[in-house]
Order: sequence, then C-alpha cells, then structure tokens
Amino acid sequence: MSDVIKADGKNGPKIASVICTYNRYDFLEESLNSLLSQDMDPSEFEIIVVDNSPDFDLAASYQAKLGGGRVTYLIERIAGLSNARNVGLRTATAKIVHFLDDDAVARPDLLTQLVVAFDFFGDQVGVVGGQVLPRWGAARPSWLSDNLLGFLSVVDWGGDLRFIGPNEWLAGANIAFNREVVLKLGAFSTDLGRKGGGASLLSNEEAALVERLGAAGYQSAYAPAASVEHFVPPERLSREWFRRRVAWQAVSDFIAYPDRAGSNIPGAWRQVSEFLVCLPPRNRSIGGLFSELETSEQFKTQMDAVYNSITVLLSGKGGIAA
Repeated sequence: MSDVIKADGKNGPKIASVICTYNRYDFLEESLNSLLSQDMDPSEFEIIVVDNSPDFDLAASYQAKLGGGRVTYLIERIAGLSNARNVGLRTATAKIVHFLDDDAVARPDLLTQLVVAFDFFGDQVGVVGGQVLPRWGAARPSWLSDNLLGFLSVVDWGGDLRFIGPNEWLAGANIAFNREVVLKLGAFSTDLGRKGGGASLLSNEEAALVERLGAAGYQSAYAPAASVEHFVPPERLSREWFRRRVAWQAVSDFIAYPDRAGSNIPGAWRQVSEFLVCLPPRNRSIGGLFSELETSEQFKTQMDAVYNSITVLLSGKGGIAA
C-alpha cells in the first residue's frame, strides 16, 4: 500500500483537512503550510481552519493573513474543540474530512494516503487514523515509559494498512472520517473535548464517535503511511502534567462510558491500596499519589493509581471490599 494513488478531483475535492486552533498562532502557520504542500492536485482537497481563540480581533488579523485562496478560514465564537470540529464537518464539501492538530505537521503524502485507505476499504470503513510521531520540545524524561505515550497522542502501531486491533486506538491529532456517516450519527459530542485554554483536559470526543461508528456497523482502520509529527511542549513533560492528564482521562471515561468505567470499583480500589502500601510509611496516604517516583515502572503504577482513585470517587461507592 505504499504506492501513491492520485485522487480524482473532477467531481470536487475528495478530502478536506480541518485544523481547529486555539491561541497557537506560533504553530498554526507551519501546520497549515504542511497541508498547502501536499502532493495532491489542489482541486482534489480543501483546507479549512476553524479559529476558536478568545481574542476575536487577533483571530480576524490571522484570518486576513492566512485565509483566502486555497484556505477557508472561519472564526468560531462558541468555545470548545468538539463544536469547532463540527463546524469544520458542516463546512467541508468533500466525502472525507480529516482533522489535523494545530501543532502537528503533515507528511507531503498524508492526504493521498488517507484517500488511498478509504478507497481500499470502501463503504465498510467510517474512520481512518494515521501515525502520530512525537516532535519533542525537550528531552524525553527517563520516567516516561512507552505505555504512557498515548497520553501525548503518540500513535505508532507499525505494520501495514489494516483494520485496527482490539487494543489499538486512533488519535484525534491525525484522524479522518466519512463525513456523511458522521453527520448522520450526530458528529462530535459537545459534552466531551477541550474547552478554552487548558484548565480542563477533558477528552474522548473522537473515541466516543469512533465507538458510535462501530456500533453502527462501520470499521476503523489504521494507515501508518498517513503520518504526522506532533509537537510535545516541554510543560507536558512533567510528572505534574501527567497526573492531571490521567485524572482528566478518568473523568472523560466516566462521562463517555459511565457503566463501563464504574464496572470494577473493588478492583480499582484494590490497585490504589496496593500501590500506597508499597510506598514508604510517610507516603501511605492520598499524598502518595503525588510522591516523586524515579523509575518508569513506579511512575506507571502511580498513574494507574491516580486514574483508579478518580474513578472510585466519581462512582460514589467508596472503597468497597472485593
């Protein structure tokens, strides 16, 4: 599946790429330029920017600078990533709508590879996600194990173009949908996803949509050749940020899948208790969830305990014995 296949743009664009941005103008131009440099004929794809930044005057100045020509630049005043993505879906005319994070840079054949994937699978596939590789803003810490990279939206499952496996997932930083199908299913839930400048790390908006696609009979595919590099800022390479990110993931999972998230409260509480017991006596309390652990294995166990403690609290059931 590595051969480049040109999309047929005779009947309008085959694919639209949407960048939803919020106060990241220092990254936006590079991201946008990577789309403008795609190897497709310009008639075969469209580019849409949905600017959700709170400073409308500044947004308007960038709209004047970057919009026009091949770029449709929209200012959306209602806050929220899910809402901004839905605006992009409704604005696009192409059958396939791709979402690229505003701090990600696309490979020149990204959109071609996504069209290849949708053409290969046909109507049985509703979503295709691509590879997301990290562009480190600082040195990767020794405590950051591979099994925590998903919290940084890193996706690298290897292999060839295929349906995703049971333990694989796709990242919203580089994901494409069948537009018509997604709109029929209600698009992205505005109860999920980031809103504003980052105080909330609520997520799961694309994961919940992918699950609804599956329930409706559509497959999810992984296209490793559809690759982007995603910037990882230095402030996300701290234990504090990871604790926040994992805690918000527990909240996101509980909102999106309340029955599933609360299905094993005794097991969740047991993991928290076992983690705390293994700590030095001075840390065998809630403070142990914030203790500075050195090895990647210890830190991963701590992150599991943070996740499980939030799940137990949200359930309202307390530490029920198994």
